[in-house]
Amino acid sequence: MTAYVRLPLVDKRSRPVAELSARPKAAMQRWLPQVQALAQVMVNRQLLVTMVLLAALVSSALAVVYANHLNRSLFIELQTLQAQRDAYQIEWSQLLLEQSAWSALSRIEKLAASDLALKVPDPQDVVIVKK
Repeated sequence: MTAYVRLPLVDKRSRPVAELSARPKAAMQRWLPQVQALAQVMVNRQLLVTMVLLAALVSSALAVVYANHLNRSLFIELQTLQAQRDAYQIEWSQLLLEQSAWSALSRIEKLAASDLALKVPDPQDVVIVKK
């Protein structure tokens, strides 16, 4: 069996709490302004911390909105530039086809024969010149 010993409750000045309860109004009137001032300081400090955190939250939210807007704008510009690049590649391939068609040897021979009345020389008419 365990025996418990009750110790009287004492305040900081080693007076029993029973004495304080005998004069509750006097003790309360003495400590109440200090407690109220401390509570006011704590409320002011909590309000300040809350306002700082709220400002950080709002600025963070605005930064996220701005980053998303910038991301979308840059993505739209990227899509536009890629479409323009594709159009240039198509035009370049068409120009290469046109160049090969215009410079085909059969076309040049046909134009030379019809427009300029040129013909391929006979082998006995060819003269080789050496240096």
